[in-house]
Amino acid sequence: MIAEPLIPISYANAPLEALEALARIYGDSGDLERARDFLSQYLKISPEDRLARKRLIRYLLQERRYADAADQIRVVLTREPRNRPLKRALAS
Repeated sequence: MIAEPLIPISYANAPLEALEALARIYGDSGDLERARDFLSQYLKISPEDRLARKRLIRYLLQERRYADAADQIRVVLTREPRNRPLKRALAS
């Protein structure tokens, strides 16, 4: 478990890099709910970041949130229509 930050983090004021970094830190520590939260905020600002979206898909799959993962896979497939691993994941 990661300790709460001493200074409250405001999504509106946080630099993009901080949101993405916090998502990675929380994801690596196993706090997938927080990781998803930070990634979702990051993707609202930077929706074209496919690597971040794929990380979000991985977290959703780990949490067995299959419908949410499928939604995110469809978003990536609109930009990467030939991505066979994601097509297979969507089909299963």
